[in-house]
Parts: sequence; C-alpha cells; structure tokens
Amino acid sequence: MQTPQQQPPPRPDTTIVIDGTTVTIPPGTEDSVAAVASRAGISLPSLTRRPPHQVGATAASQQRHRQATGGAPPWCNTAAVWAEFTLPGSPAGVARDAAAERAADMPKGTIVSFCSAAARDAQKRMLQTILDNHIGDCYPPCQMACPCKVPAGDFLRLVREGRYQEALLCVVERNPFSLVCGTVCPRFCEDACRRNVIDEPVNINDVKRFLYLYNRDNGRLRPTIQPPTGKTVGIVGGGPAGLACAHFLTRFGHKAVVFEGHPLPGGMLRYGIPEYRLSKVDLDDEINYLCTDFGVDIRCNMRLGTNITLEELKRDFDAVYIAIGSQLPTMLRFPGSDLPGVLGGVDFLEKVACGVPPPIGKRVVVIGGGNVSADVARSCVRMGASSVVLSCILKRENMPAHPTEIQECLEEGIKLDCLAQPMKIMQQKGLDGSDHLEIQYRKRPKTADIFDFAISIPGTEYSYVVDTVIIAIGQRLDTGLCNKLGIALNQRGNCIRVDPKTYAIEIGKTNPLQKCIGVFAGGDAVLSPVTVVQSVNSARIAASAINELLTTGVVNNQTAEEEFDSLKYYHSRGTLPELLHSQNSVLSGPKRVPYFSTTPLLARNHTRVDIHSPTEAPLTFTPITTPFDLKTAQNEASRCLQCGCGNPRTCVLRQVANSVGVESKTVIPVKPQALEVANEFIHRDLDKCIRCGECFNVCSGVRNVNAIEDMCSMRWNAVDTSTRNGKWSAHACESCGTCVDSCPTNALYPALKELSPDAVIASTCSYCGCGCGIQIHKRNGFPIAIKGDTSSDASHGQLCVKGRFGLIDYNTSKERLTTPLIRKNGVLVPCSWDEAMTLVAAKFSEIKARDGSEVIQGFSSAKVTNEENFLFQKVFRGVFGTNNVDHCARLCHASTVAGLATAFGSGAMTNTIDELEFADCILVTGSNTTETHPIIGLRIKAAAKRGAKLIVADPRSINLTAFACLHMAHRPGTDVFLFNAMMNVIISERLMAKKFIDECTENFTTFETEVGKYTPEAAELITGVLASDIRKAARLYATSSKSSIIFSMGITQHSTGVDNVLTLANLAMLCGQIGRPSTGVNPLRGQNNVQGACDMGALPNVFSGYQRVTDPAVKAKFERAWGVTLSSKVGNTITQAINLAYEGKIKAIYCMGENPMLSDPNLHHVEQALKRLEFFVVQDIFLTETAKLAHVVLPAASLFEKTGTFTNTERRCVRVQRAMAPPPGVRQDWEILVDFANRMRFHLCYANAYEILDEINALTPSYEGITNKRVNVKGLQWPCPNANHPGTPYLHKDGKFTRGKGLFSAVPFREPAETPSPEFPLLMTTGRLLYQYHTGTMSRKCPGLNRLAPTTHVEISTHDAEALGVRDRDQVTITTARGSITAVALVPSRVRVGVVFLPFHFAEAPCNILTNDALDPVAAIPEFKACACRITKAI
Repeated sequence: MQTPQQQPPPRPDTTIVIDGTTVTIPPGTEDSVAAVASRAGISLPSLTRRPPHQVGATAASQQRHRQATGGAPPWCNTAAVWAEFTLPGSPAGVARDAAAERAADMPKGTIVSFCSAAARDAQKRMLQTILDNHIGDCYPPCQMACPCKVPAGDFLRLVREGRYQEALLCVVERNPFSLVCGTVCPRFCEDACRRNVIDEPVNINDVKRFLYLYNRDNGRLRPTIQPPTGKTVGIVGGGPAGLACAHFLTRFGHKAVVFEGHPLPGGMLRYGIPEYRLSKVDLDDEINYLCTDFGVDIRCNMRLGTNITLEELKRDFDAVYIAIGSQLPTMLRFPGSDLPGVLGGVDFLEKVACGVPPPIGKRVVVIGGGNVSADVARSCVRMGASSVVLSCILKRENMPAHPTEIQECLEEGIKLDCLAQPMKIMQQKGLDGSDHLEIQYRKRPKTADIFDFAISIPGTEYSYVVDTVIIAIGQRLDTGLCNKLGIALNQRGNCIRVDPKTYAIEIGKTNPLQKCIGVFAGGDAVLSPVTVVQSVNSARIAASAINELLTTGVVNNQTAEEEFDSLKYYHSRGTLPELLHSQNSVLSGPKRVPYFSTTPLLARNHTRVDIHSPTEAPLTFTPITTPFDLKTAQNEASRCLQCGCGNPRTCVLRQVANSVGVESKTVIPVKPQALEVANEFIHRDLDKCIRCGECFNVCSGVRNVNAIEDMCSMRWNAVDTSTRNGKWSAHACESCGTCVDSCPTNALYPALKELSPDAVIASTCSYCGCGCGIQIHKRNGFPIAIKGDTSSDASHGQLCVKGRFGLIDYNTSKERLTTPLIRKNGVLVPCSWDEAMTLVAAKFSEIKARDGSEVIQGFSSAKVTNEENFLFQKVFRGVFGTNNVDHCARLCHASTVAGLATAFGSGAMTNTIDELEFADCILVTGSNTTETHPIIGLRIKAAAKRGAKLIVADPRSINLTAFACLHMAHRPGTDVFLFNAMMNVIISERLMAKKFIDECTENFTTFETEVGKYTPEAAELITGVLASDIRKAARLYATSSKSSIIFSMGITQHSTGVDNVLTLANLAMLCGQIGRPSTGVNPLRGQNNVQGACDMGALPNVFSGYQRVTDPAVKAKFERAWGVTLSSKVGNTITQAINLAYEGKIKAIYCMGENPMLSDPNLHHVEQALKRLEFFVVQDIFLTETAKLAHVVLPAASLFEKTGTFTNTERRCVRVQRAMAPPPGVRQDWEILVDFANRMRFHLCYANAYEILDEINALTPSYEGITNKRVNVKGLQWPCPNANHPGTPYLHKDGKFTRGKGLFSAVPFREPAETPSPEFPLLMTTGRLLYQYHTGTMSRKCPGLNRLAPTTHVEISTHDAEALGVRDRDQVTITTARGSITAVALVPSRVRVGVVFLPFHFAEAPCNILTNDALDPVAAIPEFKACACRITKAI
C-alpha cells in the first residue's frame, strides 16, 4: 500500500523589484511579471491597449494555429514586453519577455528593469521586426509639407463624406485663411501629394476655397470661442499674421485689438496681391468672418511710431504682438537703378490696389523671379502695356515663382528672359522727345550658382528700350522704425529677433507701470518675406505662447514640431522621389499606385474653371478663376489617396517606438495589399496590420462573436446580412467597432472619418434600454465619434453598432425640425414660436372650457429624459386636472408592470445586467437579446462561455441558440402552456424550493392545482416543443444554484401578456430563484427610457414612483407641492385613447416624442382616429409619420443637445450630458412644456433640468437619494431612499417582497386572440433587427444602417416557402384581416414551420398595418406578436 506523498508547505509571499518599486507577489498567482508591473502602476512598452494579463491571443486560438501549422502564432511576439531580469547572486541581467514570465516563479529579490540598456535593445529588436512589416504613414506628406500642418487628408475625407462645415473647421483650426490660402497659396501640400506618382496632385487649394464659400452660403458656422478671460492683447499690423493672431487669441477668450497703418486691413493680401488673383470682396468677407464677427477690434490708419507708440501699447495691454510685415521694396543697386521711371514692385502693387496706378507706358521690363514679380508683370499687361518682359537671373526651373504662375505669364504674352544679369539702366530721348529707359543685360552661365549674383558672360550683352523698369525682387522690413522703437534685430539686421520657439521678443515687465507681461512678433517682420501660410503659422504659434503666458504666467519652450506632435517617431511609405525611383513601371509602363491598390485611378478633373481665356484675361482685373461647385469639390476630394493614419497621436505602435527610442523608418511597399472596404462601418488596411491579435481577442473573448476566422490571413466572416439574403451566422461580424478601438496601428479604422477630439462628453446612449455609457468625441464643436465609456457599470465600454456608429447621424441630420409648423389650408407651414405656442394654448383652453378635461389626452415619451417625463405628467395633471397621460410602455411592457407588481409588488427588472454573467442557468424567452439589447447579450454569451446552462424559448433560431444547451421553438402565443408544463415537472419531481414557498409566498395551493393540468405531453401537442425538452429545461432551471429569467416583448405583447409575465414570476418563486444575485425575473426594456418614463408617472394610474392617483394621501401630497387640485380618476391608456379619438370622445392630443403611426397596431385605424381629432400637437425632432398629421409641430432638442437623466432597464438612473447646442429655433422638451404651462396659467419656473430632478427627489421616495450631486454615468439603482444610500442592485432580498409575500397566480392557458385559419393559415410575429431601431425615426437617418437593413423583409421557413412556391428574394404580399403589405422573402430563415417574422421599422411597408389591436384585459397592451396571415407572391 502506497503512502500519500507529503504536500510541500505553502510558499510565502515573495518580493521583486520592478523599475525601483518593490512589489509583493502572492503565492500561486498566475499573473505574469508584466501584469504585476502594470497593476503596480509601472508604465510598460506594450503594443496592446489592454492590461498585460489580458494580452495575446487566447489559448484556444494559439492551440488551433499550432495544430494547423506546427508553429507558434505570428502574433505572439507583439504581446512581448521585454525587460532585463537580474536574479539574486547573478552578476548580469538577461533580457526576457516579462509577459511570458510567471511572477510567482521569480526568486525573492529579483530585479526587473524595463528601462535598462539591455531591455531597450531587446525592445528595439522586436519593434524593428514589426516595423519592417508595417507599411503606412503616420501623417500624409501633404500635411507635413504644409507650414501650418493643415490635415488635408482629414478635411478631404470629410468633403467626400459630405461633411463640408466640419471640413472647413478642420482647416480653420490651424489656418483661419481658408479662402485666401485656397486662392493664392503656392500649394506646398500639392507639391508633396503622392497622387503625383499616378497623374496629377489633388487640387487641395480649390477644395479649401470651396469650403469657405459653402459655409458662407449655409449658415456661416464658426469655431468655438472660449469664455472671456478679461485679458487684452494689442496687435500691430493688420496683415495675415496680425489678423491670424487676433483670430486665435479671440478663440482663446482674449480681447484682441489690431492697429493697422493703412485705411483697410489685409496688409499684403490687399495691397500686394492683385485683384485678378484675390478678390478684395472675398478678402473683406473672410476678415469679417475671422475677426470682426468674432469681436476683434480693428483700428485702421493707426501706424506704429506715428499714431501710437510701443510704450503706449505696453501700458494698455496685457501682451503685445508686432506684425508690421516687410512692406518696403528691395531695390537692386546697379548703375541707373535710381533713375526716374524705375519703380519698386511692392510700391507699384500697392498703388494699383489703391486705385492710383503709376503711368508705365507701353513697354515694361520687370526684374525678379518670384510671385511678386509675376504679379507685377501681369498687372502691367492689364494696365495696357503692349510689351512686358520678366527677367530673372535664374534658370526657369529655379525661379521661386510657382510654375503655374510662370505658365500663366507666358499664356498672357509676357516674355520670360532667364539667366539675365541686369548691368545698367540709361535714360534716352526718343524721336518724339519723350524719355525712355535702356536697360542692358548680360547672360549668365547655366552652371552659375544661384546665390552668386555677380557672374555673367562677357560678350553676351543685349538691351531693352522701355518706358518703365520695375524692380520686384522682394520686400524688406522697415529696420529704421525698429531701431527707433528699440526692437532688437537679428544678426543680419533684416528681421526682428525673437525666440524661435515662442516668437517672444521679451517676457516680463520692463517697467513697473506697464500692464504688458510679454511682447511677441511674427510674420514677415520675423521670417523675412514669406508666403501667407507661413506667416499664419508663425501667428498661430505666437498666439498659443501668448495664451499660455496670459493664463499660466509662463511660456512652454517647445518647438513647433513638438507643438504639432510630441512623438518623435514617424513612419512613412516613402517620399515622392523614393517611390518614383522604386517603380520603373511609373516611367516605363502604365502608372500604378504604390499602395492602396483598390484606390480608383480617376482621371484628372478639370479642377480649375477659367472665367477668361488667356487672350481675354489680360484685359481685366476681375478674377480669372471661379470656385468649385459642390460636385466638383466632392469629385476632387475623392481622388485623395488618404495616405495618413487615422489617429497618429493614439497609435500604440508609434508610442512604443517613440518611448523605446526607435528611429523613424521608411518602408516602401513592394506588393501592396488591397484596402478592404466592404463593411459599412469598418475598413481594413492590412498593410498596417502587425498581427498582434488584439482584434481577434476582443472579437472572440469580449464579444464572443468570432467573426475573425484566421489571424494569419485576417479573413473575416461577412457582416450579418440576414436582412438581405436569408443567410445567417451566429459568428458574422456585427460591426460593433470593438476591434477598431483595440487596434494599436489603425489598420482597422472607421469607414467615416473620426478626427482626434478636442473635447469628450460623457453621456448615455439613446437607443435601447441597456443604458450604455458613451463618450461623445467632439472637435470644433461637432460630434465626430462615439466611443464606449469604460466607467459605465451598465456597459463597461462596450457598444453595439447603433451606439458606436448610429448616434451622430440622427442627432446632426439635416432632416431635423428647426422651426415650428402650423397647418394652414391643410398644409404644414413654418411659423414663429410665439405664433405656434399661442395657437396651442388657445386651442387647448377652448376645448377644455367647452368639453372639459377628460376629452384631452397626453402622450409622453420613452425617448426623453426623466425630468421631461416628470414635467409632462405634472403639466397635464396640473393644467387639465386629468390623468389622461400615457406613453409607449403601454405597447411594450405594460403587462410587465402589471404582472410583476401583482406577483412581487414591483414591476421592474429584479437584478443587474452584470449579474447575468455569473448565473448558473439563464432562461431567455421572448427576447432576441443579441439584436435588441446587444450589450446584455454579451453578458449572456459570457455566462454560457463560462459554463452556465442557457435555455432559449423562442419560435426563431435567434443568435443565442448557438450558445444554448437547449432551444424550445414553441408556437407563438403558447408561453403560458409551456411554462406551466415546466412547473408541472418541477412540482411532480419535487424540485421546487419548499422552504422559500412556505416562508415567502402565498396562494401556492391554488396555483399548484392549476399547474397540475399541464403535463409535458399535453404541452408538446399545443406548443410544438418535445416533452423531453420541457422536462430538461425544468430540471436545469430548478436545480441550478442561480437561475435567471430574461424576457422582453415576445412575452409581453400578447392579449395574454399579463398571464405570460405572471407565469414567469410563478416559475421564479417556485424554485426560489429570486431575491439573490444572478437570479430573478428580468424584463428588458425596449427603449432608452421606458423604465424612467414609468418611474416618472407618465402613466394614467400613478404619479412618479408608482404612487397611485387613487391614494388620497398621495394625491394630497402632490396637490400641496403643485398648488392645484388633482383628479383621482384613473386616466386613459394610449390604446384606449386611440379608440376614443376614433369615436370622437377624445378631442385633442398632445404627443411628445411618440410615433403611433408606426408603433401602434392596426395602423389604418390609428390614422383614422388621429385625423378625426379637433386639435393635434406633436413635439419631436423629426417630421415623423405621426407629425405629418398634426395641426402644430414643435421642434425639440435631441440627445446631444440636452441635459438630464435616463433610467435603464436595470433601474439604473444615469446622466445625460449636453454635448452641443440645439440648432437655432429648437428648444429642449422641458423648455417647451414650461412655455405651454405658463401660457395655460399653470406657472412654472425652472432654470434648468437640474431643478426638475430636485423636485423629483422631493416627491419620489424611490428616487430621493438619486440627486444631482450623486448621479453620473455610473448611475444609481432605485430604490435609493436617501442621499447616503448606495442604491439597490437586486430587489426582494431574501424573499422579502415589496408587497410583503410573493403572490402565486393560477394562470390558465388562453389561445391568442387570432389563430390560423384556412383563409389565413400562417401565424405572424414581429420584432426588431440589430441594424435598425423601433420606428426607424433615428436609425434610418444613418446611411450605413440603411444599407445593412434597407427595407422590410419576411422570414419564411423552407417548408412553408416550398408549399407557397416562394423563393429567396421574391417579392411577396402579406395579408391579414386588417390589411396588406409587400416585402422581400428570406428563405431559408430562422423561424419554425407555420410561423413568419417581420421587422416593424419601415414606414414604406409598415407591418403594424397587419397586427392585431386586440388588448390584454388587464394591461391594455395590443397583441403584436401573434396574428393570422397569408402570403402570396406579389404580382
């Protein structure tokens, strides 16, 4: 007999030192050294966005790869985190992967360093391998070439997407002169454009010009301005640098005053650029847009040194900026250059601009070579000169003028004389006695150095006899003025000396009496004559430095490069010369794109439309080109190759490379991979992919979708197209975007451009009842992206496709209502708010006075905030003295409230979303959770993956059936029979919780007697579910330690809805599966604030907090609070109100945020009822199908435009934050209601939504502790009875029900109100899709969602389709006793034989025309989920 081996004693805690920090390692921990370091707050050079203990592909994925290839996965090394390990007693350390070393195995005293030379070398080697296979650009070459670093790729992408005003603000953020620079900039960006490799560069300038003009004609959207700081800055010079600095400072909140010496602002833009190149009307308009309209004070005819002194500026302003330009002409000094008739180019252009052009005669020589000389020469032609020569000492290709400008000179008849060295000018008398000038030249050798101006070739002399010589070789600073003012110059004495990083001349006070703490300078006065865009960039940097000085008292000495991007590592696909050199095919064969092989090679557009021909242009000073129209701008923007990375500042690969010290790298593509753009929301650039496995991990490990089939090839399952072609997979991409947010290199990126945000607002999603926390990313005041908020206890950073990609489109839709509408002569026409509200108040007052309050009905909304729902019911009850208030919960969960309140005393979800993951058994019935509540679906799938038993009871093979151990596909409407049969098994096999039943419940005997009638065999005949499966489900649910029930509208929307809910409550109580974590009965609310609308009393029988209107004490409490007499009569439900309106007994309805013309059953009946109303008001964000029937339509604010709270399906009250102002003419719902109440003489006064929540706290016991100070995105769960209460995660703890004891109900089975017949042989049920939402009012404003789910379809089983002769994609007609619609057939589908399924989102084929308006006798909820129909092929 063997003796058992003695177990070793437990190992004590050990300690290791990581980067100087002593860390304790508990024995037995499985964490790696990297994970331990991360938890200790030590920064690691990791390529993952997740904690190191979650890094790397899953064990299962690695095992699959090893089995297939016999080797380690290629992505494993990207999870490595190299460090130097020095063991106790070892003389030297060894570099190892800290992510692969188990911390518990480290000897005590081990020293780990992530920053040592050995660790850095190992990290560099790993990164070099990865970077050698990473092909991409951190920034596009066009942006890097632009002095202002304007992100051309970003704004061109926005133009292509139709986001024109966002695109303009993207430009103006770094260069406010979009129109000016779009007209006259020398196109640095276009010279660097990689499109040059293919054909011609993208015309970036003219797109910028278009954007300004589009914005001017469409509301003049402006950048946001910070609140006033009280600081003032005096700016000398109204040229581009001075005006740009004033603009930027104003945006920072400072007051800018510009002193300009000329009669008008603009500097060289006005006085140095001719009218034919830059319209002064356009210039004035842009100056007004950027400065005057922003509040910049521009004072003209105020010259420094003459009208105002520098000391006065220092005395009166907190800071001074000098931008006096270089407006004196630079003159060549050679014999005769000072003769009469020899002019300076700058002076000449200024006189022309001022309307006093000097006489020049017919023959002119212009000496120069830059853009100024070209402008002078072309102006001379327009002034009537018949012979104009432009001479330059350089070769043509070396001339500083832009090639386009040179070509236009030639086209206008100007002679170009290159390599011409002027020698002397002599004065001559003509035969007629007039004075002429003879200018003599010598030719320069072609090999002459461009900076050696004295070299010429003897014997090559020639001359021109002319009337005027204009020397236009440049301009210079007025150094005499600087010396007079004591402004220091640089070593060459030609520019103001400044700090090159901040453009500061002096910091601090030089005189105790002065106000100024800093003097700065910029523009041509500092840089010498440069382009407009270079001057603007210097002004932007100086403005940032001035702002920093004024707000913090110090200036950060960072370089312009550091200001642009603090990371020093840049990755590139190569410069233009490198790409051209690497591809012989570019020169010898057909041109090809060096990357992005699917980029369309569009032909060069005619991107410059000439107003005048080359022969007409010289005859006028009017502009020679016209701006792009919208179509041309979009076409040109679509030619952009989108070279740059989506968000280079957040690229993890770049951050790690920068921290490790890897030098910037260029990797020229050899065999570029195609962009993959089939997904509507997510695109892939596999050239950038480093095979890190992050997307694979989150898709399989977090989302449990497994859409990425193979890591090596990055092959994906297609997007779920079940809405289009009948195919379905539980592992198809759901376009949630989680992979995008996890990708460290932006190889996965959103299809629509997401810029880096300048502000992030925490709020809550407005789609389903999950209550997901969102972060609204904003830039320049626009929402640009939605990300999940990891601090949210409801969603933990996860979102579905609608939350991630479907919120911005509807909030910013151009279809938004922006003005009130009233019906005149049968047509809705715009009107003022006063006219609309006066009419509303007058009509409601008239009807109330004539017919009483009971003929008036209010429809509140599950889409608006708690505060607005509370206010709506308060206004209706206070103004009209009626309880005729209801909302759409009547159509979805009225039976839940009635049923659970009867059984438990509370009608809400009993447990939290998070608890589902830790249940041992989950019964999902009547809920297609992964499509209707996707984030709750994640928890259910995680539970199944952890080992929980998942039971799905649904007529369709929904997504969750792939994770279930049992699917019961019962016939719609037989839920009571199915669950009674399960309970029959539990009782007969004595699996019930007898102690719980005896101590915590009542009426069990009556219930037991009824359930005894429902054997599994009888249930099999009625439900279609095998008796064996019913028994299995019963045993699994009853015997599991923690079992949870999930249900939604597949249970509630029946004429037996309350019975269905009572049966589920019975099941939970029977097994004691309630009052504990991960148990309970959990209804999933369909809309974002259905729970909150019910909580706030938007129901006909209760005030807020479910305080009954029939309770005298409750009624008296609200009467005291509101100062009115209230009614104790229970009001009408929505369904009752529609019938009463049809009968003429309801005269007027006020509908806030509801769309009964799509959401209610039997729509023909609904339409007739609403048309019979005497007065109908709709308050909404869009002109919905319901609003089109109204007499008055009031435009309301959307989610992004309001502040308040929502209450999600788990009773969690969460914060909604305003992210942007409503469109002009739009009000928040509560503001409209206050206006209405005051006009009805029910006087209300709220400053904001916070004050309404204060009132809710005072009057609603369950919300008393959910105060403004406490509620945030994390939220609090009611009941929360006081300000110190933490909230209640789960209800009915230890069987202590709200009503006292849980009530068993004997629930007999009843068939649906309508069952199949020979005329209508099929049973129709309805529901939602992942890619649409509710009535489509919001989701159908998103083009991507519409393309994925474009129209109504009907799911038909293969058996039924064959019997009907219907094939996949056939057009079919679905008919019920109430009407017909046409839809696309999906065959095969997920439904059982005899059942068809239709989504109800689509107004063009509304399935609620077909549904039955038979009501549940208790909850008055219609029977949406079961009605008889027939299907025929459409003709």
